[in-house]
Amino acid sequence: IYNTSSTIANGLKIGGTVASATSAPTVTTTTAASITTTSSSSGGNVTADGGASVTAKGIAYGITANPTITGTKTSDGTGTGSFPSSLSSLSVNTKYFYRAYATNTAGTGYGTESSFFTLANTPSAPTVGNPTTNSVDVSVTSGDGNPASTEYAIYETTTGNYVQAGGTLGASAVWQTASTWGTKTVTGLTASTTYTFEVKARNGDNVETAYSGTTNGTTSADETLTFGNLQ
Repeated sequence: IYNTSSTIANGLKIGGTVASATSAPTVTTTTAASITTTSSSSGGNVTADGGASVTAKGIAYGITANPTITGTKTSDGTGTGSFPSSLSSLSVNTKYFYRAYATNTAGTGYGTESSFFTLANTPSAPTVGNPTTNSVDVSVTSGDGNPASTEYAIYETTTGNYVQAGGTLGASAVWQTASTWGTKTVTGLTASTTYTFEVKARNGDNVETAYSGTTNGTTSADETLTFGNLQ
């Protein structure tokens, strides 16, 4: 007499009957799309249930790598198959990690992790002041809701050039944080001339915003006396 029950690979043989072992579901992650300053869409596809009913599926996401269902997640139904998902209440210009998940009685399976940055807010119009005959001061206005790491470029519309790091105007955009820009003295300007400045921002994935509103500044008149002025 002997016990006919024995363990075999991937299952349990009991009295000649093989009971399949369950495993966590298999799921893939849909690439994020429709990204805004505070939201994104994603989703996934549960391609195998692991031998037990899928009781929950969705997207796990957060600002640190390898997000799990113990953190922030969406709940997007049950069962196998593809599903859409919406991520909301996100922070502006912030990197988020995300991956699909699916849960059954054996555990939770995760799809491949990916990441994206939410968009930056369109900046406020810059501040322009302190004109001289050949310069004005320009600064990026605070209070646009972007994090301190956000980078900005300052554009002058009359000449079609960007403010450079040293204060001159040039053809290429220079990207710096608001604190790095500080109050920049833009030099090399012409006396008695109105200059118009606007600002754009970009997020951590280098996706640019629209330009801000514009602010004008007029350089002072050149009152230098010449021989002709004295006639």
